[in-house]
Amino acid sequence: MITILHTYYPPEESLKSLNLKNTYWTHSGYWDPKWEKEFECDHRYIISNRGKDIGGKLFAFQALLEKSVHEKYVLFLHDKKSPQVIDGTQWKNNLWSINNKIDKAIEILEQDATIGIIANKSSIIDPKKSGENYAYAKNRELLFSEATQYEIMVKNKSFVAGVTFIARLQPYLEFFKAHSPLLIRAKLEEGNVLDIEKGTYTHSWERLLSWILTSKGYGIASV
Repeated sequence: MITILHTYYPPEESLKSLNLKNTYWTHSGYWDPKWEKEFECDHRYIISNRGKDIGGKLFAFQALLEKSVHEKYVLFLHDKKSPQVIDGTQWKNNLWSINNKIDKAIEILEQDATIGIIANKSSIIDPKKSGENYAYAKNRELLFSEATQYEIMVKNKSFVAGVTFIARLQPYLEFFKAHSPLLIRAKLEEGNVLDIEKGTYTHSWERLLSWILTSKGYGIASV
């Protein structure tokens, strides 16, 4: 399994629990060279802060496309901190708990070919249940415009908030072979972008990363 990890803040001890040898790690904040030995990683990239963790994921997909990758699954993680959140520890811990459920998640994916994404139940957003205002915020127009352009319109518009989940890797690679992840990343906003007042490409692609798989007929399951 491949892990795609994005960080902005100084790396924490919890990262050492990951298999960093098989992790594609993007970092868009200050980087201290002394962290190189403490957190050894074969695929680490210091990048600009464009699109926050979504931009990091897109950069990582470009790196994956340039290598011969045969793994079946991918785990998405990021440090999930925001300047506007006083203490995001509980939020992050809830999202990162998926890292402790990898064996069960892979078991589900191996047994059911119709499932494409495994996430924590609390992270799965269904606009029909939550309401579109909550699910899409200010991003509805831009979200559907991008979905139409990239032919990833879906009937079931559920998605995983926070983009921390386990999924099938190859459908992503097929999509990004056809649609350059770096060109998509170039659309994303710089800095600590928010979608409180207006929609953003960054927050639209947060949702579209789930739709890439569900548009191919895969479902989302919880674990």
